[in-house]
Amino acid sequence: MPNTATVRYGLMKFIGDFYCDADNLSVGDMLILRTTRGIEVGTLLSPLKPCDTKVEPDAPQVLRLANSKDRQVYDDMKKNTHGKEVEFCCQRVKALGLSMKVIDVEHLFGSGRIIFYFSADGRVDFRALVKELASEYKTRIEMKQIGIRDEARILGEMGICGRKLCCKSFIKEFDPIGMKMAKLQKDSLDPVKVSGRCGRLMCCLHFEYETYKTLQRELPSRGKRVLTNEGRGEVLNINLISGEMLVRLEDKRIISTFYKDLPKEPTPVKTIQKDNKFGRENHSHKFKNNKNRNKNRSSNHFNKNDKHNKS
Repeated sequence: MPNTATVRYGLMKFIGDFYCDADNLSVGDMLILRTTRGIEVGTLLSPLKPCDTKVEPDAPQVLRLANSKDRQVYDDMKKNTHGKEVEFCCQRVKALGLSMKVIDVEHLFGSGRIIFYFSADGRVDFRALVKELASEYKTRIEMKQIGIRDEARILGEMGICGRKLCCKSFIKEFDPIGMKMAKLQKDSLDPVKVSGRCGRLMCCLHFEYETYKTLQRELPSRGKRVLTNEGRGEVLNINLISGEMLVRLEDKRIISTFYKDLPKEPTPVKTIQKDNKFGRENHSHKFKNNKNRNKNRSSNHFNKNDKHNKS
């Protein structure tokens, strides 16, 4: 039975599932893949999982575990050709007067295609550039226009949090991100604090949004009056993650406290009276039901006695 392997591959750090006949692969292994683009190199991200579906002949597949020769070819391809190809392409772009910025270049492992990634404000007629590149490298040339987020995915390394960029480590596709998400998660909408390496709103605002919404429902909102250990006051600000609040008391003092340390609010008198009334009504209702039930039992008992005496 074939297995399913989750693999990261390509310059854009694509993540996909591939059919695999081998059983002895480990996480982190370098693999030779057959993708929709051709023969490529990828890295196994998770343990193999059994595959129950039928494998199609042209389905993405793990061809083999990369050997020492494959590794050498891959390293030489990246070191010896990468910089020269980007430099040559930039020279031709300038000579042809094209308004585009060459970002990077990617070689497919099978040497059947070279992909140049570029960014531009609008559409670019690069047919003359493709002819010159194809004449120089004697292979198929593909020009791929990318956006500012993909540019950061290729060129960026670390985010402002000190960790590897989310788009480069695990995000498959970019989801829409709105200011509503930023307003909920950030105290300040300073572009420096809410923008990522690409200059757009940070990707983490999207996949952390649901967690913040859950915490927001559980914690008091700004402007709400709460009871603290030092008296009642109004919530000025609250940190949804730590639960720390700034509260202005009735004597105008501002204190810092945590939601978990707030004393339990006493139950209002009206609520108690309402509950008591409801309880009395339930009690009287139960009493009437019991009284009627006993009455019915007595009448049934007398009816049985009458029948017995007549017989």
